[in-house]
Order: sequence, then C-alpha cells, then structure tokens
Amino acid sequence: MADQHPYHFFLNGFDPDSETTGELTRLALADVQRSGLSPETLERAQVKLFKGGTELLKKRLRFAHVDGNPLLRAHRLIEFPHLDGKGNVTRYEYKPFPSLHFKNEKEPRRYLQGKGDEPTPYIVPDVWAAKDKGNKPLWITEGVKKTLKLVQHGRLSVGLSGVWNFRSGKDRHDQDNKQLWRELEGFRWTGRTVYIGFDSDLWTNPQVRFALYELAFTLYQRGALLRFPVWHGAKGIDDFLVLRDDPDQALTELESTAKDLEGLLCTDHRNEIMGALYRSTGTQGVNERTLIDKVAKGLGQKAKDIKNDIARQRHNELKQAVDLTLYPYFINDTGGVCRWRRERDGTEVPFELSNFTARIVEDVSLDSGLEVTRRFTIEGGTKDKTFTRASVRTTEFLNLNWVVNNWGNDAIIRAGQSTKDYLREFIQIHSNHNSVKRRTVYGHTGWRQVDGTWCYLMANGAIGADGVDVELPHEFMETGRYCLPKNAENEKEVLDAIFSFLDIGKAEIFFPALSYVFLSPLTGLLDPMPSFSFYLYGERDSLKTSVAVLMLAFFGKHSRAGLSNFDSTANAIMHRSAILKDTLFLVDDLYPSSQQKEAQRKETVAQLLIRACGNRTGRGRLNPDSTEKISPIPRGMVIITGEEIPGLQSTLSRLITIEFAQGDINTKKLTEVQKQAGLFPHAMSSYILWLRDRIASIQADFETELYESRKGSVVESTSRKIPEHLIYLHFAWKMFLQWAVERCGLKEALRDEFFAIGREIFTRVAERHTRRIEGEDPVKMFFEIVGALLTQGKLRLDHRDSGYAGRLGGDSGELVGWYDKEHYYLLPVPLWHAVQTYLRYEGGHFPFSKTTLYETLERRGILETRGGKREYTQRFGDRTIRVLTLKRGKDDPLQDTEGEM
Repeated sequence: MADQHPYHFFLNGFDPDSETTGELTRLALADVQRSGLSPETLERAQVKLFKGGTELLKKRLRFAHVDGNPLLRAHRLIEFPHLDGKGNVTRYEYKPFPSLHFKNEKEPRRYLQGKGDEPTPYIVPDVWAAKDKGNKPLWITEGVKKTLKLVQHGRLSVGLSGVWNFRSGKDRHDQDNKQLWRELEGFRWTGRTVYIGFDSDLWTNPQVRFALYELAFTLYQRGALLRFPVWHGAKGIDDFLVLRDDPDQALTELESTAKDLEGLLCTDHRNEIMGALYRSTGTQGVNERTLIDKVAKGLGQKAKDIKNDIARQRHNELKQAVDLTLYPYFINDTGGVCRWRRERDGTEVPFELSNFTARIVEDVSLDSGLEVTRRFTIEGGTKDKTFTRASVRTTEFLNLNWVVNNWGNDAIIRAGQSTKDYLREFIQIHSNHNSVKRRTVYGHTGWRQVDGTWCYLMANGAIGADGVDVELPHEFMETGRYCLPKNAENEKEVLDAIFSFLDIGKAEIFFPALSYVFLSPLTGLLDPMPSFSFYLYGERDSLKTSVAVLMLAFFGKHSRAGLSNFDSTANAIMHRSAILKDTLFLVDDLYPSSQQKEAQRKETVAQLLIRACGNRTGRGRLNPDSTEKISPIPRGMVIITGEEIPGLQSTLSRLITIEFAQGDINTKKLTEVQKQAGLFPHAMSSYILWLRDRIASIQADFETELYESRKGSVVESTSRKIPEHLIYLHFAWKMFLQWAVERCGLKEALRDEFFAIGREIFTRVAERHTRRIEGEDPVKMFFEIVGALLTQGKLRLDHRDSGYAGRLGGDSGELVGWYDKEHYYLLPVPLWHAVQTYLRYEGGHFPFSKTTLYETLERRGILETRGGKREYTQRFGDRTIRVLTLKRGKDDPLQDTEGEM
C-alpha cells in the first residue's frame, strides 16, 4: 500500500501498483529514483506528487488545460515548491509524466511553471541559512533534481531553471536585465568558493559555454573563487553520482580536481569568452581589470587589445540600439544625452554630454509694441524624473546657465570645453524633430491690430478678438488689475454709477477726473497723443489716493496695496508706463522728505516721468555694440498724487493739477461709490467696444476739432500747452457723453447740458493751473531772491551818482551793482553766486543756467545788449566795469525792494 511505501511522502496517497493510475505514478517515481534522490531528501524539500483538483492547479499555474485537454486527465505531476528565506512558498514548479507536447512547440516541455512567474533560482532552506556565510562553498547547477542530489550529499547548492536564468531579465542586450536575481544578489560572494556544475554538454554546446563564462565572470567580479568540476560518462551531476559506487568520495574528488578560471580558459572558446566578457563587464572596478588580465593571459593576447575590442563592440551595439535620427547625438538608456566622438583611428566612441535630455516645446514671440523678443519653453528630465518646464529668453539660451537656475543640481552638464555648445545644438536638433508650438504673446495693454483686426489688450486677454495671449508683469496680474470683461453688462446701471462718481465731491475734481479716465483709451488712437499728466495735489489725508484708485477701478480691481510710488527707480517707473498703453498708470505719493538727497531724487524721477509723458519720448541709451537701445516711453495716461508740486515752469506746463483740500470730498458718498466700483469695468468694456467700431471717424473728428480749437483758445496762458490739454479733455468728455447716449440711453438734452458744464469746469481748472505756472516763472524767482537778499541786507546796490550814500540793501552788504532812475547795472559773477548760495542753503537749485537766464531776460526786453553782447562796460566814477544792464521802467523787477528806487 502507498502509506507503507518507502517513498510514501513523495507518493502523496497515489498507489504505484494501481491498475488504473499506477503506470503514471511509477513513471514519476522512477524518475526521482534514477536521480538517486532519497525519500528523506524529497520530504525535507517537500517534493511530492501533486494531489488536487483542476481549480487548485489553475490557481498555481494559471492554466489547467493543454491544447483544450485537461492536464490532470493523462498526466501525473511532481511538485517542487520554491521557498524563500523564511520558508514561505513563492511559486511551484512541476514536472509532468509523460512530458507535455504543445502544438506550436517542437520540443516537449519537461518542466512547467505558472504563467507570468519569474524563473527564479531553486534554493532550499539549508542553503538560505548559509547565504551570508562566505566561508561555505556553494554549488550552482541546472535544475531542481541536480540541486537536491547535491544537497543530499551534504553540499550547498542553487539550481537554475536554465543555463541563462542566473539573470533577472530575458533580454541580455538590456543593461537592466544583466543583473543577477535578487535572490542571488543577496548572497555573500566575496571569498566564497563557488563550483559551477553545468551539464557536460557545455564542451560541445557553445551556448552553454557562453552562459557558463558569463556567470563565471559575473561572480568573479563580485569576489567569488571559481571552480569548474569536470566529469565524464554522464550528462548531469546527478547522473554522474548515481553511477558511482561511492558518490560522496566521487564528489570530493570532483571538487579537488576542479579547474580554476585560468585552467578553464582556452583559445577554442574565444568567441564565447569574448562575448561573455563584453556582457558581464562595464563597472571599471578592480576585479574587472584583474579579470581582463586573466582572460588576456589565457587567450594569449594583450589586455589593452581586449579592452579595445570590448569597447568597440559595445559602441557598435550601442549605435545599432539607439535612434540615429539625431546623429551624431543620441539619448542613452539612463535618459542622458551622448555624442558620437570620432577618434584618430576613425572609430566613433560615445561621449556623455549630460545626465538629462531637453527640448523646446514652445517658441514664443514677446511683442511689447516697441520691440519683439523671444523666449523658449523647455521641458526636460532624466529617465526617472521629469523637470518642471523652464521659460528661457533666447538671449540666455546659448550659455545654458538656465539649466541650473531652473532645474538645480538634478540636471548635470558634463565637464568639457565644448560640452555646452554640443548640448545646445542637440536641444535645437531634438526640438526640430518634434513639433514646436509657435505663438505670439503681447506684453502691453491697449490698442493693437492683430491679423488686421483692432482689439484692446488687457491682462486677461483682448476685447474685440479671441485667442489673443497677453502677459503682463506679475504686479499687474494680482487681484484682477487691468482685467476687463470681454462683454459689457448692465450698461444703464453702469451710467448711474458713473454719475454717482461725479457727485462724490467738488466738481473741479471729479469732472476732469472722469474725462481723464475716458481719455486714456484714446491715447494711442489720437495724433498727436495727449502730452500731459494728471496731478492730484493736496495735504495728507485729503483722500487724493482714494480718488485715484477709484479712477483705476474703471480698468479692473485695484487697491491701494501694491501701487507704484516714487520709492521705485526711474527705470522701473518708465518701464511700467510703457507697458500700460492706452490705460491709466498711477504713481502714488510724491511726499516731502526730510533728507535733501532723497527729496532731490524723487523730484528728479517725477520730472523725468512728467517730461517723458509730455514729450512721449524716453531716455536714449546704447547697447554694448553702440546701436541704440529701445527705450521705454509712456504710452498711456499717468496719474500722480503728491503733497508737493514740481517746481519747474516747463514741467508744470505738462500737467493738469487738481488741488484737494479738506472738505472737498464727501466721504459717505465716496464709500457708496466704492461699493459700486465693480460696475466700472463694464462701463469701460462697453466704451472700448464702442470706440472700436468707429476708430477711423473718431480720428478724423479729433483732427478737425484740434485744428478748430487751436484757432480759438478759450484760455489765456503763458504756455501754449495748457489750451491744448483742454482740447483733449473736451474731446474725451464729448466721446464719453456720446457713448452714454448711444449705449446707455442718456438723453441728448442731458448730454448737451453735461457737455456745457464740463467745458466750463475744465476752463476754470486750466485757468487756475495757468496762474500756478506763471507763479513759477524762473525770471520772477531770480528777482525775488535778489530782492530778498537786498531786503535782508546781505547784498547792496550803490547809486550810480551818489555811490554808497544812496545805496539799496544793507550797510555791510556785498556790492552786486549800481542803479539809477532808468537801469540796474549788475555785476554778473557776484550776483549769480549770491543767488546760487541762497538756493543751496534752501535745499533747492535754480532751474535755468546763467546763459539761459540771460537769454530769457533779453527775450523779454529786460536785458539791454550792445553790439550783440549781453555784458558790456559802463563807467562808475573813475572805474570802468563790465555789467549787465537791466531796464527799470513800469515793470521794475525789484520794485518791492526797500529804499529809494
């Protein structure tokens, strides 16, 4: 009976003497007995006949039928469980009796494993226990039965399911598949004696030799001491031992006579040796160099020649494996960029340029309206990591410094004089082999013709066109600044909110402010462009900034936070004024400073901005190659708030000043309108769309109105600029009211009434500003300073006839000239020095140079000349002195000075 049979564990309840199933059982039993495997060995390894149904077999193999026939119906299976180091079953391997024949396979299947199971080595518990014991010799052989036979005779043994299955991958050309199984990698190989006992057909089968040498070379580089037993008269080690009367003695003799690596190598095996050496090397370690030396000695060659052969083969194989469409560049298997470098002997070797690849995915033209620059959007990464996309200006692209700036230390460019140039070339070639998206991005607000269509650019796109990309600096994108709805809504409700804006406070503030708001979208459409800025002037807490921010609310969600101010540099302010085309740009808070240098700096920035807006020009600068640099120029309308007014007459003529005083603003109404400010962008969108439909007619109307208005100015002014500023305010006011009629339902009678009110208010504002300009006359300033110094007694003028006795000024004052009833005779040098000294102590400076002052005095008929000379000699007593001769007359420039004139 089966349970009394010596192999009862192996038989697992099957009876070898059964008339129905005994034949298959006997075949299986005979197989293990032919290999000399004892019942005890089989039981320790849990090897037995499979006893279970189709479902259990299907669970383990993932199949239970062969060519449609149930596997268990005509076969008996020996079950070999594979165990891990903890004794857990990882997979099952089966040997069928009789052998299986599949329709599409020439050779029968001698062993079966589960579909998808990896052919891991066969390792029994005793061997697992010794994996860290490098002093324990280890056999490596083919198959489970040979392994068990060696274990039965006291040897530690690992079984491979095939001569090539010491590797964890099927593709031996793939570097990742050249690694040992993790089960084998876990063994300590350094100093361990390893017997490689493949079947004896290795001497006649080149592929078996190839596998043996590759395994041997792989273990050698890990420090193993290799031995190669050689036997005759039997194929496998199990067959050899079965034929011996004393297997233990025979095994000991095999080990003692086993060849070392040098003894195994022979020239007849050169092809297999070189192939194995090529596939197993590449680490450049100490053991690898020693291995190559041993192989060179065994084959009678120089180690250098073998290394060159390996390198050449590796390069040729690599060249066949990589994509040559980018030649001479390619991407290696780690995701880096390599270049084929030609050597002196004509061969090509790969040289790594970087550990990453990169390509341009987007070519962006950045159109600022003044110049067009470019930038690339570049993606890159290694095999295991994708980098964030980098935005790189083309001026920065060539030097590749952007790689570290964007991707940090993960992206490594190899050392070398030309490496960066080669890598840059690769990126461009690689990009051209893929699709590069090209698009234009506009970097400003305001009007622009795109594909022949007028549209108005804002931070969130364009009004009047779809698919237009706009990118403004980050500070303009926050909280919806300079963002307008593309379709206006609630136009009638919007008009009510605008009229509430006019009612917040003093009409001389809010009517010009609203006209200025609606003038700003006209800036680039009108020729000439408006040449003035809007200056909100008043004491601290007069709410001028609140009003300015409310004006900005017509162009999106603005707040006091983040406003441009005079703490910024002139270049920064000019740059922003160029970006904000055909819209409002607020520069806040020109406040007094206790430090003279800081006050002068702010004054300089304000003067520069105001003049640039008035002249619509920028500061000329040169590039390093002496070509002229594109200078930013203001292209919108500027609002300035401050507690001081710039002092130069010519600067004031480029402004419209709006003065704020306490009580001018109704704070309650201001708060109510601020709550309605969300409607203002809809008003501006509607207005812009209205303008867009009649640009040509608006330009023609303005040209006519400008011509007619210049003929009949309503404001007398020392500056011709102020009446012209009024023309723009009137025209913008007219456009606003006409829009309100056509789009918001304003009655025409009410339009005419508002137009008349606006013209009257604008005229009053202009007249007041004209008086301010006249008060800043440099000639008047000059004589006021001289008069003050005479009054203080610091200067004196002697009478031309009576001399000191008829003096003007102080008794001990510095003599700066003479006078009579008709003229002043002034000493140029001491007088100019006195004025400059006075201003220096006051923390200011005279706006004119000495020459410009003299020219102005001459032009106004105050300074007499003789023979074209402004300074000429006069006789005073017994002296002849060169002086400036100034007329007195009814407009005596020093008429308020104390003393007899």
